[in-house]
Amino acid sequence: MSSSFPNSRRLAITGIGLVTPFGEGADIAWRAVQRGASQVRRLELSELLPFYSGTDQRCDLSSGANSPINWGTGWVGAPASFGKGEVSPNPNEQQRESSSFVEPVVEMARRAAREAVADARLQPGGNVDQERLGCVIGTSKGGLRSFERLQSKSLCDHEAANLWSTFLPEAPSRFIARDIGSQGPLLCPVAACATGLVSLIRGAALLREGVCDVVVAGSSDASLRLSVLASFRRLGVLAPASDDPTGDCRPFDHNRQGFVMGEGAGVLILERWDHAIARGAPIRAEWIDGLERGDPSGMTRLDPEATALTRLLGDLLTRSGQRANDIDAVSLHGTGTHQNDLAECRGVRHVLGQRADVIPAFGFKGGMGHLLGGAGSVELALSVLALQDQIAPPNVNLRHPDPECPLHFQGSTPTQRPMRQLLKLSLGFGGHLSAAMIRSVEESGDGC
Repeated sequence: MSSSFPNSRRLAITGIGLVTPFGEGADIAWRAVQRGASQVRRLELSELLPFYSGTDQRCDLSSGANSPINWGTGWVGAPASFGKGEVSPNPNEQQRESSSFVEPVVEMARRAAREAVADARLQPGGNVDQERLGCVIGTSKGGLRSFERLQSKSLCDHEAANLWSTFLPEAPSRFIARDIGSQGPLLCPVAACATGLVSLIRGAALLREGVCDVVVAGSSDASLRLSVLASFRRLGVLAPASDDPTGDCRPFDHNRQGFVMGEGAGVLILERWDHAIARGAPIRAEWIDGLERGDPSGMTRLDPEATALTRLLGDLLTRSGQRANDIDAVSLHGTGTHQNDLAECRGVRHVLGQRADVIPAFGFKGGMGHLLGGAGSVELALSVLALQDQIAPPNVNLRHPDPECPLHFQGSTPTQRPMRQLLKLSLGFGGHLSAAMIRSVEESGDGC
């Protein structure tokens, strides 16, 4: 099916950059996803607590019910990795007292952006007008490690002043804009766990509105801190730690118990189609359209009937001129909580009908955890790679599909199959709902 948008409004995805628990680089992550790998592991206390040396009297870590911090059976997660499998540095005592501290939420975003810009062959000031180069990078919380350091510093301290610049949620977007010399719009969407996809939708809007020719868009999240983990455990959405953490997160499985947190960043280059063609850009996929809506059911719950989500998906198809039969795959949010999985599957089923019986549905959180604000952009990037290689990736840890989730789930191994168009969903606490559609270059008919 040809695009419903004229060439002047068609949008291309021309670059991808990723930092994930699998390592730094899109190719590394995509190969690991195809293998069905899992990076979920047991976490050391020193990775989760600021200034913890093992004998720090400021932290009561007894297992008693009345202790301020209940270490209990421990915590699991999937920390981001820099380089080829090198674990990202959690600042030790020496680093904490030096100026070498790096805020992970900023650094991951910058590294992902550098890869995406190189992948798209962008040359700001050369083949791209810097005044029409936008930057839309979101994060759900800002720099939590910077915030923890700020709590131990005087606000008059020079380092504290610098930490404020990396703590604020807009820091990744600001740093990346400076790195690439952007003089166009600079935005930082914050939409809980839907932040990544919302950032891409906002970036696409800047292009369609004629404000930009190119937008660097995505998100970053580094929330593996004890305060965040404890909050999610109290909400009852974290999977309990087991002897084998790699199997703890089981989205859409009858025996699922919740999600496991991960960290990472994903950045994509969105570009006007005619602009990409003119400069000979390597088009990876076509961005069809994206929409956002709200679910007013509650701060941490979803409508079990998926009324708002159904309306969102229906509106997205109608606005973009697509039909249910045009969708060949669904990339799900898939947290592994009972509430999310059922609502999401019901919404997709309501809109796609019988088409949902035959197209592959898959998610990525079983192997790399829930990247929170970084999830939507990382998962959309991986979905682009799935379309590009025509491979439906596996659902890690999905052994007993829940009969209440009425979709056709991809099995435990990747499958080569024709896929032209893909639907991606991202949801977030507070009622944030987002969805987008992308199309393979071959189907778009105008690849470079």
